[in-house]
Amino acid sequence: MPPPPQRTVNSRTAATSWYWPARLPRHTTAASRDWAQPSRRLGRKLDAGSPNYKAYDAHLRQQQRNVAAAQGVSPAKQYTAALNGFTAELTAAQAGALSKDKRVLAVAQDVENKPDYTTTDFLKLTGPDGAWAKQFGGEANAGKGVVVGVIDSGYAPDNPFLQGEPVKPLQGDAQMGVPYRTGDGKIAMLKADGTTFQGECQKGQGTGAAFDGSLCNSKVVGARYFADSFLQYVPPESRAPQEQISPVDVGSHGTHTATTAAGNANVEQVIDGASFGKGSGVAPAAKVSVYKICWEDTNPDTGGCYSSAAVEAVDAAIKDGVDVLNYSISGNNDSTTDPVALAFLNAAAAGIFVSASAGNSGPTASTVNHASPWLTTVAASTFPSDLLGTVKVSDGSLYRGASIMKSEVADKPVVVAAAAAAPGAANPNLCGPGTLDAAKVAGKVVVCDRGVVDRTAKSQEVMAKGGVGMILVNLTSSSEDADNHVIPAVHVNAPKSLELKAKLEADPKLTVSLVKGDLTGLPRPRHPRSRASPPGVPPSPPAVTCSSRTFPPRASMSWPASPLSATTAPSLDSCPAPPWPHPTLPASAPWSWESSPSGLPQW
Repeated sequence: MPPPPQRTVNSRTAATSWYWPARLPRHTTAASRDWAQPSRRLGRKLDAGSPNYKAYDAHLRQQQRNVAAAQGVSPAKQYTAALNGFTAELTAAQAGALSKDKRVLAVAQDVENKPDYTTTDFLKLTGPDGAWAKQFGGEANAGKGVVVGVIDSGYAPDNPFLQGEPVKPLQGDAQMGVPYRTGDGKIAMLKADGTTFQGECQKGQGTGAAFDGSLCNSKVVGARYFADSFLQYVPPESRAPQEQISPVDVGSHGTHTATTAAGNANVEQVIDGASFGKGSGVAPAAKVSVYKICWEDTNPDTGGCYSSAAVEAVDAAIKDGVDVLNYSISGNNDSTTDPVALAFLNAAAAGIFVSASAGNSGPTASTVNHASPWLTTVAASTFPSDLLGTVKVSDGSLYRGASIMKSEVADKPVVVAAAAAAPGAANPNLCGPGTLDAAKVAGKVVVCDRGVVDRTAKSQEVMAKGGVGMILVNLTSSSEDADNHVIPAVHVNAPKSLELKAKLEADPKLTVSLVKGDLTGLPRPRHPRSRASPPGVPPSPPAVTCSSRTFPPRASMSWPASPLSATTAPSLDSCPAPPWPHPTLPASAPWSWESSPSGLPQW
């Protein structure tokens, strides 16, 4: 294969890129002082077909050959537009002689430079030196023979991170890590520890009857649901219309946590038609067993993950034979004797590694949920990202923020939401539903304060009233969230957000543009390292957070939270708890970004 691109600097002001074929000798370039200037009018395009250029091109090429011939050199490539120079293979003596020639400005070696890129694989899982290769023999073995039980809101059967082959009856001896159908139609698998997992693909009922129990596969080897408490306590009229009494996930949270822990490797991640590259779960060879205990109702302030369902799910998971339990659901921070904690104690006693989420109440002291010493509590972390946009103000100032907008806004009037309130609206600065006046918003970019109202609901209100863009401002320093808004939006953090808002309030004549990418040229701010940050990883702004509940029409990169609560106190908890140190599992989890193609309504 050819080596990476070579960059040769030929003069004080010009450079050229050169791609060398494999196994050919390196060259150096001599640049003439007789500089190529086919047109002295700045900004004018070069007309390479004009008689003047052709004549000057021939003149420069002859000059270059003359310079080269003086040292017995034949040019390999000659350039007259980007620079006046040539490439050639030179001996040290020839290079030295050419550098002393008064007609030559510079002689530069053709060096090999690395391409610049960014990555979110800061956990060092991939590549020849990554954990998959060094500890597990490659991604195909990372988690092989392990079953991760995910106690959450179910799963999307058509999510590409959870696709697998149909499971067939056993022929011959069981092979470690290879699922097979038992005589009664269940899915079994010989695990790495020598024991056998046996899961059930439970048929749905009522609204979930379309899930007929046939959608499990060689990746999802079990899918069960525990709806008794939901059906008992929540009357039909208070249940979310899209909720299904089946293992199917209508809120995306369970799908997210399952794919983070054990999603397939090398799956292209597409959101609203835009590709975000390929992603993988931490243990892509592991299998998933789904235990749905979280349900959606019509009240965003209540929780839908009942403790009784959680205990029942843990009980089932122990009997099924999972190796890991992922519990990204809220709990308390002042007891180790609640039923769920005690269920996990017995799971741990049964040899199951239990990983739970820390909750969303930090970072102050004593705010971490699930303090029981027999489970591992995992917090969210940060990672490098290029999901940035810039607010370009007409006075020339630039403000950076999180953004994944698919289109830009150019030079539009701007209004602060508080000044665009609908008659009688409460807290219009938050851009809640029905709080903005279309006559004051139409055709403008709206500045909305962060808080209380879901971030994507804010942009929905702006669009509904005719706005063309949104600037979301943090009133205090907090996360910057790359939500997939319905209109172009940039989320700016304090204190810059406060400066921007004050400027726009003070001068209504200013206009703004919302531009993709970071145009500020400023260094990335340093954020405090979370407890889960791997050693040696520099802190960086978070691109995706895990504490936002969003509503239709939603396509948010901030992963949605079902109304999650393992106690009577409502809590939003959508941080995935990845599989932690385990004999056959990698140690931590990056985010698996995926958009579920299930077609189900997204919350």
